Amino acid sequence: MIDCDVLIVGGGPSGCAAAMSLLREGFDVALMTRRPAHRLWAGESLPPGTGELINSIFGEAILDAPHHVKAYGTRSCWGSDDWVETDFLANPLGHGWILDRSVFDHDLRQEVLAAGGRLIQDQSIRSLRRHLLSWDVTTTSRAKIRCRWIVDATGRSGSVLRRLGIKRTALDRQTAFIGVLEGQNGTYQGTSIEAVSEGWWYSTPLPHGKTVVALITDRGLVKASGPKEALWRSKLEATIHIKPSLQSYQKDLIAGWYPAETSYRSHLFGLGWAAAGDAAIAFDPLSSQGISTAILMGARLGKALADGLHEQDHASLDAWQRDYYLLLHEHEALRAYYWHAESRWPEYPFWKSRRPL
Repeated sequence: MIDCDVLIVGGGPSGCAAAMSLLREGFDVALMTRRPAHRLWAGESLPPGTGELINSIFGEAILDAPHHVKAYGTRSCWGSDDWVETDFLANPLGHGWILDRSVFDHDLRQEVLAAGGRLIQDQSIRSLRRHLLSWDVTTTSRAKIRCRWIVDATGRSGSVLRRLGIKRTALDRQTAFIGVLEGQNGTYQGTSIEAVSEGWWYSTPLPHGKTVVALITDRGLVKASGPKEALWRSKLEATIHIKPSLQSYQKDLIAGWYPAETSYRSHLFGLGWAAAGDAAIAFDPLSSQGISTAILMGARLGKALADGLHEQDHASLDAWQRDYYLLLHEHEALRAYYWHAESRWPEYPFWKSRRPL
């Protein structure tokens, strides 16, 4: 039997940040991770200023890994046919980062372990029962865990919340079709975004000499458009800027579809449970705020849980939840601004559904 104060299910940025905050407050924390799936990450990046946040929670060594690449700007074709570039050299917060997510997540978990947390690796929940003041958890290997609180940090799937009947509300039906290209000859050292009639594209260099190219569109539009790989290639050929910038590439790999909708839970904590990261609120990838927000609010969740465990008072959790929903409202206002700024295809389904009433 493993006894701990808090069991965090999910070993990504939000779960690790919550674990670090709890460990600093002296609580016994176990972090449960599943066996990592063989997948190609979607070219995730950190905006300027996020480095200081990560350093304050995990230490300065995390972003020093040679697998992560500095990003020096973004460029977009949005609202017109022209590239508009934002150079990070003029940003007082400095450069951004392009991450090797598998290395990044592994290093975060190692920091949790070094801080005194326990890792329960390659496991998921088999059964979950609530008692008066604790949870009894059985893993897929039939290990037994007893904890006072359980945190769902399993991403959009919300595997713990599904067991508890906590429903998710999706604000759209966005999905990302990811392709990975071999080579980086002359690749722009940042993220490129181009709006098209069916949605929008982005491309970002990846570690190990690859480049990710993704089409963001709606699931319903994909189903009506025939074979998905043929759709991806044909729509890429029609781009004004993205495809010409990739002319030197000869080989591509279609990595698959990934959910990209904005979604949230009706409440983010309850009796002995809380949600972190995408399990709580998932943001549109256009904002590039998913990882940074997950780390910030994951760390704040850990501190709020610590306050509650110390004082048996949920005031800090209430404040954390209010602020998280406020971030969602601000995100929606910013997203509406960007949708309004793109007016070239007002009658196309993707854009028509996003026009303000």
